[in-house]
Amino acid sequence: MNYPARRWKGRIKATIMAAAFLGMSCSCCATASDGVRDGSSGNSGGPMQAGGLSTTSPFQRQYVRRREDGDKDNNPLAISPSAPRPSAATAALDLVLPDGQDIILAPDGGNDKSNLPDLHVLFLQQYGLTKGPGPLSLSTDKKNLYAVTGEALYSFSTTPSSGKIDKIQEMRDGVVDRNGRKVEYFTGLTALTLSPDDQNVYTVGTSVMPGVGGITVLKRNENGELSLVQQYRIDQRADIMDIEGMIGANSVAVSPDGKYTYVSSGGYYRDHNLLVFSRSPHTGNLTLIQNIDVYNTSASRVLPSTLVVAPDGKHVYVVGDNFAISTSVILVYGVEEDGTLTQTQEAGPFRSTLLTSATFDPSGAFLYSTASLGNNLVWIFQRQPDGRLTTVIDPVILPSLTSPSSGQRDEVPAPQGSYSSSLALEHPLLGPLLLVSVEKDNVVHAAVRQTGEGQQGRLIYLRGEIGGEGGKEGRLNRPSSMAWDETAEVLYVSETGDNAISSYKLG
Repeated sequence: MNYPARRWKGRIKATIMAAAFLGMSCSCCATASDGVRDGSSGNSGGPMQAGGLSTTSPFQRQYVRRREDGDKDNNPLAISPSAPRPSAATAALDLVLPDGQDIILAPDGGNDKSNLPDLHVLFLQQYGLTKGPGPLSLSTDKKNLYAVTGEALYSFSTTPSSGKIDKIQEMRDGVVDRNGRKVEYFTGLTALTLSPDDQNVYTVGTSVMPGVGGITVLKRNENGELSLVQQYRIDQRADIMDIEGMIGANSVAVSPDGKYTYVSSGGYYRDHNLLVFSRSPHTGNLTLIQNIDVYNTSASRVLPSTLVVAPDGKHVYVVGDNFAISTSVILVYGVEEDGTLTQTQEAGPFRSTLLTSATFDPSGAFLYSTASLGNNLVWIFQRQPDGRLTTVIDPVILPSLTSPSSGQRDEVPAPQGSYSSSLALEHPLLGPLLLVSVEKDNVVHAAVRQTGEGQQGRLIYLRGEIGGEGGKEGRLNRPSSMAWDETAEVLYVSETGDNAISSYKLG
């Protein structure tokens, strides 16, 4: 059954579709066991809210037109006679789509035509777990999705055409892996990642008071199942500490060439380090080569909260927060020939805000970071050739003007709230896209990165949203992490409120 989509006439036309499969209804409450939440089997589908286009350009709602809608000389900045002339504050903005079409975002008035491709959001499935999953990671071959809760690591097989996932393995303390090795120190898991060659999964984390956990290396087989390879352990009860600086490990990343692995730790009563490991290309084993005390080497005395590696592998970026004075910085490290890191910049301090995530645009030219405190939805930074960051948007300004056509207030993302994570990706129709999960509002917002000359990575927010509250199928409850299958155009979202993983088709 298809549900009709509502179109916003005279604006960007975004349709949100959902499908319900025979013999299936979704229950969004927590369950006592893992599995697809329905009355029988199959996928769940349901209607989603209609959407449109909004913008972060200060105090201006933007409309969209193609270059061929311009004047007789095909002037891309031409505006219809009924529209006001652009000024310095209301200049048209440029967006180039992957198909080569040039979109002009002109100020309010007169531009009713739009050829921007519709964004279709199709809810596919919700898979329930016994405890809320956090970070997600999708294998490069798109065959497996991995998720961690505080005490377990789950492996799923994927069916990209339907967005369906099926659990194939659950690893937690006491479980014996396929090679007969007993799982230990799986407590307080906070992060995971895959190596670029899909051979290894890395998890990190420690429990709180006393610290028990560490860094775990796992081997992936052809079916996506995992087996233990190596562990660096922490157990304060037994005075076990294989490596100093691991308590409070909160982020892990592997360099694009697979040669190095980086782990950060931070938090009160935790360590505050950046660990650098060389990685064996054959086994995935890690060897510590550098241990950086971030707190005592940063001018703002920050504790690392997350890290990200530039797509070219030349720089590592560590987001650090000082909770006592509500200040954040981004520490930039250059990668030397021997794999060690040298700090080249401390971007900031950014006051009255706490940055919570970091993701690079696929081009590597822009870094996006969400915040859980302050007036900023997303901070935008431009990466210079030497790796240094310059601030582009500080903060992103989100207009909330009255629509001239409907008299209703425009729907734009709220500028304050708890922003769980962000994910930059390349969409086949809309090009560079940024997804931002907003935990307190139970939604994922989507924004297109402007690609016109001089726009410096600014975002155009789509009014349509993924998820939302209420009793409808396809809603989200405290969305956390996201993973993207660009081939199948499927988005996976973990929900800590519903103890589930939901999937959506973004077409």
